[in-house]
Amino acid sequence: MTQMGLHKKIVGQGEYAVTKDLDMTLSAVLGSCVACCAFDPVRGLGGMNHILLPGKTGASVAEQRGYGAWLMEMMLNEMFKQGASHADIRLKLFGGARMFTSNCQPGEENIAFVRDFVRAERYQVVAEDLGGQKARRVNFQAVTGRAWVKAIDDTIIEQPVKPLPKPAATGDVDFF
Repeated sequence: MTQMGLHKKIVGQGEYAVTKDLDMTLSAVLGSCVACCAFDPVRGLGGMNHILLPGKTGASVAEQRGYGAWLMEMMLNEMFKQGASHADIRLKLFGGARMFTSNCQPGEENIAFVRDFVRAERYQVVAEDLGGQKARRVNFQAVTGRAWVKAIDDTIIEQPVKPLPKPAATGDVDFF
């Protein structure tokens, strides 16, 4: 088992956290919710949010608080305030499990939302663990960008997150 940061902060539904603390691990338990883990490896900072639902288009700012677009903007803006650069931010996406047998599938809506957001805002996704039918715990060392996932069922399996294929080389930084 890989050692994580000495301190753990739970990121609950509708919350986000940003840190420069190398000893801090951000953590969330996700079912149909989605977590976006963002990090700037050049400046050594990152954050995690915990998206319950995408939110409603045309809703007031107060109604959007804690939902998808609001959480993405708040987390990323806090990273920018602390010196992050849009060009250097990398994302890891988690969650969106199919937790219900009904036709209502918030996990699928959350996945569609976060993929649309990162595509529209032109962020690079370097790893993801989305969909499926099991809840998971995500631990994210925001400063380094390292992430661990545990499936939550009768059998706990811990595995490092596998990175997506790397795009054309832009330097000698290893993102995982």
